[in-house]
Amino acid sequence: METTEDRATLRLRLNADTQLAAHTPRPREPDGTLFGYQVHESTINNAFEQLGIKGQQLTLEELFIHVQQQLGLEQKIPEDLPEGVSVAFEQVEPIRVDFEQGLIQVKISIDALESGRRNWYDVIGGVTYKPVASGNTIVLQREGPIRISGPGHRGRIEFALRTIFGKIFPKERPVPIVPRKFTDHPRLQNLTTLQAMSWDGWIAIALGDSPQLQTAEIPEEQPPVVR
Repeated sequence: METTEDRATLRLRLNADTQLAAHTPRPREPDGTLFGYQVHESTINNAFEQLGIKGQQLTLEELFIHVQQQLGLEQKIPEDLPEGVSVAFEQVEPIRVDFEQGLIQVKISIDALESGRRNWYDVIGGVTYKPVASGNTIVLQREGPIRISGPGHRGRIEFALRTIFGKIFPKERPVPIVPRKFTDHPRLQNLTTLQAMSWDGWIAIALGDSPQLQTAEIPEEQPPVVR
């Protein structure tokens, strides 16, 4: 941790001997930043490796509760989650994220997805998110349709499978990435987003005071001198 008269900077590195780390420079926060962070995709992927879902078969309700417990989040199951659906994840990289070209790409590798009427095997689901800012709030908003691929898909149009993925990753439920302690604090309501980007393996956000508009003064025209 490093502090100055007007800034506190905290650098935290989480890794194990078998985990990868960042290999590109982190983005710099804009001038005037009061709160911000930069997170490399390897941090998120390393955390996914510790979720304990490799090769596990769970119902969707059990999956949501398990992930929320592992992340220390409030346990809450979406009301529109499909019932009677279970999922078994692959042993290698069941979930992976990539931060690139302004977007967040999420890949889910599934060994088996079983419902009461239909089962699928060796399926890969892809979801794209984009950082969207409004005032002091930044969320990840889903972009485009769910992408289905993998050996078990074979290019077929699977409406039921897309419906299940769509319920797990709905467009109507964006993912907030700024702590509510900041967005709800009465003294921080005037902050605005200065940075919300995903690039070269990093996601970076920054909040600060609204930049003041600068106007250029136009000098008064002097009357021509008659000689």
